[in-house]
Amino acid sequence: VAANGREALEALQRRAYDLVLMDLRMPEMDGYEAARRMRALPGQASRIPIFALSASTRVGPQHDLEAAGFTEFVGKPINPDILLAKIRLHTRQE
Repeated sequence: VAANGREALEALQRRAYDLVLMDLRMPEMDGYEAARRMRALPGQASRIPIFALSASTRVGPQHDLEAAGFTEFVGKPINPDILLAKIRLHTRQE
C-alpha cells in the first residue's frame, strides 16, 4: 500500500509486484504521472499491469489512460467479479 504515486513508484523500484492498482487522484504525484514513470523503468517493472482506479465520472478519455501506460480501468465502487476477471486477463496464472 502506498499513500501516493511517489511512494508507489519507489515501492516498485524496491521489489517485484504482479500488478499495480493505482488511484488516479493522489497527493504529491497523481496516478497518471506515476504510471508514466513506471513505464519508463528498466526491465520487467516497466511491463507490469497497471489498473487505473477512480470514482470520478470525469476520468480522461481512454487514450489518456493508454498514453499514461495504464493497462485497464476499474471504476469505484469496485465490483470484485469485474476486478478479478481483469486481473486474470492480465496476469500469469500459476
